[in-house]
Amino acid sequence: MKKARMLIVSTYNTQCGIASFTSVLDSQLSNDVEISIAQLDQDILRRFPKSFGDNAIREIIQMSKSFDVVNIQLEWGILGSTPAQITKRFKWLLEGCDNIILTVHTPITTFSTKRLVSYLSKLRILAAIKLFVTSFYGMQRLRIIKNAVKRLNDRFHIVVHTKRERKFFESLHGLKNVHDHPLSHLQTDWLARLTTDGVKYRRSLKERFGEDAKIVACFGFISPYKGLETAISAMELLPENYKLLIYGSIHPEAIQSGVNIDTYLARLLKKLGYRVQEPVDRKYFPITAKKESQENKILSKINNVFFMGSPHGNLRQK
Repeated sequence: MKKARMLIVSTYNTQCGIASFTSVLDSQLSNDVEISIAQLDQDILRRFPKSFGDNAIREIIQMSKSFDVVNIQLEWGILGSTPAQITKRFKWLLEGCDNIILTVHTPITTFSTKRLVSYLSKLRILAAIKLFVTSFYGMQRLRIIKNAVKRLNDRFHIVVHTKRERKFFESLHGLKNVHDHPLSHLQTDWLARLTTDGVKYRRSLKERFGEDAKIVACFGFISPYKGLETAISAMELLPENYKLLIYGSIHPEAIQSGVNIDTYLARLLKKLGYRVQEPVDRKYFPITAKKESQENKILSKINNVFFMGSPHGNLRQK
């Protein structure tokens, strides 16, 4: 029996959560479905002149005509650098492709009167403006999805990660063919690898941190929403044999040209006891960081937190 042909539209073979998820999805489905990846090149879509990115989307739409189903791995930021650009390209994809499975990784932002009142009461004018902008484009994107549902009917499916998001589409907006699947990064060969690699990694951690070490680990890109400051604060309350291992790095798209250290990373370093000097003009003068001397006790020291680098995983090449 001939395999169905699926085109996955996603970032790929790069240090990105969506790319990693797509790699795992490829490994899980490739025995039953013929998979091809339409790679969303972030240089072309976000940094090159917009005509280059527009042409790249048009090429993907043309490519999709020879496939049985198109799976769009949707993280809004990977389609462009501005809300208008992202929305336009999203509209093109949903109007130009048939038999679509839309995997939504980031919820659609809709207007919240309660949040607006909160921002205005605290004079957070910029936050209120941002809420208006994101809500405006959120409603546009929701309308694009509804139009695709009308056009494709049962040939359009939505995949989300939580039951709450499923209710958002089904109950609040009356859409059908919505499925909630927990986010999984388990590759088909990981169980076999874990029985050998896991023993080796645990041994190496014991050798480095001691036999009585209690390991607490955080994974993922270093971003404010991950709660790393809370984890670091907790380590101040625990005995020295508790070690916090941070596996991750700054997301490639968050790295700014001409800046030697990310703002949030600088905040974490300050919390850990590093003196971070941040010039007034960050565009032309890089941020520098150096460990505070033992004589200077202005900042408290936290010695049981370690940055372990970013685990790249096993990205499959196409």
